[in-house]
Amino acid sequence: MSRRVKKIVLYSLLLFFLCRCRHKNILTCNEIERSYFRLTDSTLSNTIKKENRQDIEISLASNANCIVGYISLADIFYNIDSVDKSYNLYRHALSIDSTNIYANYMCGLVNEISKSYQNSITYYQRAISLKIKDGFIVNFNPNFADVSGSPTFDVSYSKLVLRRGICYYLSGDFLNSFYDLNYCINKREF
Repeated sequence: MSRRVKKIVLYSLLLFFLCRCRHKNILTCNEIERSYFRLTDSTLSNTIKKENRQDIEISLASNANCIVGYISLADIFYNIDSVDKSYNLYRHALSIDSTNIYANYMCGLVNEISKSYQNSITYYQRAISLKIKDGFIVNFNPNFADVSGSPTFDVSYSKLVLRRGICYYLSGDFLNSFYDLNYCINKREF
């Protein structure tokens, strides 16, 4: 074989392996959903968090409507104390699905951290209203257990009422705070 043919073969193999490695990290929306807890674990090292973040960002470039991807990425940013980026990603998730209880809850929590209590109350109220169906409180999946093969992003009703009650208190609305916190004390589940 001539030297030139060997070079072409070697470069082709190198290019093939580079492309193959590059595509290895592209996750489908279902893979992100199945790996949610592994990808967003707050105890992971910063290097692994960065790799997971990059994998999800690459995946979102090819699937812009993957709400689980945006929530996972937002959770990673939230866990590294980048609340502005996480808030924007949760809001983007809500632009895809405004009925996502977890994204509403996390937007409320981020606003609460930023001391924007009225905005927090709005998000918590939206999430609470989504949990009431035909006059009944529905906890779809309060502890992120595996339901039908995929995690459903849900937050318990009591936890939402508790956070809203705290925000009412911090914003000076003591009567509504009393009602919410009294509900939580009587239910004893959060």
